[in-house]
Formats: sequence, C-alpha cells, structure tokens
Amino acid sequence: MRQLVPERNEVANLMDEITTRAKIRGVTVAQFTPLPVEAGPAPFETYKYTYGVIGRYDQLGEFLSDVASLKRIIVPTELKLVPVDANRAKVLGDSSGALLEATFKVHTYIKTATAEEASGS
Repeated sequence: MRQLVPERNEVANLMDEITTRAKIRGVTVAQFTPLPVEAGPAPFETYKYTYGVIGRYDQLGEFLSDVASLKRIIVPTELKLVPVDANRAKVLGDSSGALLEATFKVHTYIKTATAEEASGS
C-alpha cells in the first residue's frame, strides 16, 4: 500500500508529475487550484486539485490516461470538455478550431498521522 499512497511531502512531486505528463502530451495547463483537504475515507485524508488543460481530443485522452496510470492512487473526476473560444485559441497559436479545454478534479489520498502512529510507521 505504501507504493500507492504518497506521503505528505510527496504530494508536490505528484502534482509535478501531472504537469510533466501535460508537457509530454502537448497539452497546456490553463488552471491548477488546490482545494481544501478533506478527512476520510478512514484512515486517509483526501487531497483535491482542480485542473484545466487545453489540447486536441487525442492529446487530452492520452494525458488523462497517463494521469490515471501514475504509480500513486490518483483519481480524475468531474471531467468536462468544452471547445476553446476562437480568441483564446488564437493566443495559443491554433487556427484549426480543434482545441478543447478539459477541466477536472484530481483526488489523491494521504495516510493520516493517527493511522501512521497506530500501524507503527
């Protein structure tokens, strides 16, 4: 289980991995917002982030697949795809009209300090 659930100090690296996957797949990170930490499900805390990425349909699919297959438990949820407006696409250097923006939340789980103490970690 230790390989699937990151420790608190690894969460920033995990978010960097997602950003790196975006660069590899050629999508642009347009939004990254940390959300409040939530207790549960026991014995974990849930860390949530909102992402917005812009790219073509196939690039977004490959990126989301990469995120879902990282070695830690990361759950993309609430995915929404919308066309990027022409002005924003032009700023990004695209005139094809094929750009989409995917907004979604990412959940990851951290073992709580009390759970770590109980298990002797």
